[in-house]
Amino acid sequence: MVAGEASGDFLGAHLIAALRERVPGLRFVGIGGPKMEAEGLDPWFPMEKLAVRGYVEVLPTVHYVSPSLWAWRGGRMSAIAASVDKILVLFPFEEPLYRAAGVPVAYVGHPLADATSDEDESAAAKEQLRLPATRKVVALMPGSRQSEVRYMASSLIQTAKLIAARQPAVHFLVPLVSRETRAIFEEAMYEAGAGELPLTVLFGHARDAIAACDVALVASGNIIAGEFLVPEILQDQATPENLAQAVLNSLNDPVVNRRLPERLDQIRRLLRRDTAARATEALLPWLQSA
Repeated sequence: MVAGEASGDFLGAHLIAALRERVPGLRFVGIGGPKMEAEGLDPWFPMEKLAVRGYVEVLPTVHYVSPSLWAWRGGRMSAIAASVDKILVLFPFEEPLYRAAGVPVAYVGHPLADATSDEDESAAAKEQLRLPATRKVVALMPGSRQSEVRYMASSLIQTAKLIAARQPAVHFLVPLVSRETRAIFEEAMYEAGAGELPLTVLFGHARDAIAACDVALVASGNIIAGEFLVPEILQDQATPENLAQAVLNSLNDPVVNRRLPERLDQIRRLLRRDTAARATEALLPWLQSA
């Protein structure tokens, strides 16, 4: 098994636990992070040395999580078809794309949807993070790779400074996955003269930050909704001023605050498919024939 960054480590650990339950004697080796190692992976190489932005397909394999070919470089579909024995996808719209291209594919749902509760966890998350229940909370999520944090940190910090100047009683949460990414972000804080920002850097705890926040500013995105739900600000438009205004609009719009959680809950239920069981069922025949 090979995982190149924190989200892959989470997915890999989830899969290892499910496979071990079905095949107790199975041995797991390769490259992973602390979550995969905790589930029994014998690591050959530190995951932090591998973490990059982008994708490289090296050997015939089972690919867990599709590269974003539907968003960029769709011509690579033929290369994927030639290099994988099976691909397990997290989003329902990906399955027909691969099936039409002749790639063996299974839609397994998203493990984060399985892991979230049906209950509103915001109050409990704020209490765990020692935040006042009435405080507006913004999560800044620059990514898990060092290159992502280095690229995004300054812009997010400048955005936070603008928000703090306009929104009373706001607090920022920044979940980071490693000492290296934390050092990069803290250096950017120092360079920006942002030491007075009401901001807490978390070591991990991304799920807690998301549960506690009123708005998340995320260096990511996908098209699962099939409709406009939240602002997606790209490339040169992603200035601190534009990002800050989008966050403030979301924080203070009562219609958004009422309707968006309902729509996001519908999407979560669509993605909740007992991913571990589905992924295991998809892999067992391949493992038995290997």
